[in-house]
Amino acid sequence: MALVLFLFHRSQPDRTAYLWGIRLGLAIFLLGSLEGMQMIARGAHTVGLADGGPGIAFFNWSTRAGDLRIAHFLGIHALQALPAAGWLIDRAWGGRGPAMFKRPAILGVTSAYAALTYAAFAAAIHGSPGAFG
Repeated sequence: MALVLFLFHRSQPDRTAYLWGIRLGLAIFLLGSLEGMQMIARGAHTVGLADGGPGIAFFNWSTRAGDLRIAHFLGIHALQALPAAGWLIDRAWGGRGPAMFKRPAILGVTSAYAALTYAAFAAAIHGSPGAFG
């Protein structure tokens, strides 16, 4: 993945926001992989209680304790979310918008996405279910 990130950093197609969405999505994906390593190091995905117990529908993320899978999910899926956001930004501006508008737009979306991912990780590592509790 680091090689793919490097290769996308070298190319310069017309789709500025889409390209930056791919680059930044790959970077956050790599950080999401580190969040997965935190689960491996702990031998569990729940912080504060044993794995299992009540969870939200479908994902089964804990509603009683911190769950590292939330931040890991967000980090891994940055690989899809940020390129999609970049594509939408490029599509919204089309050929009319110079890179000086597109790049800050995708950087803003990425900053918000990274902040959400970090908040989910910080809540989990402190044993809080975050918004689910």
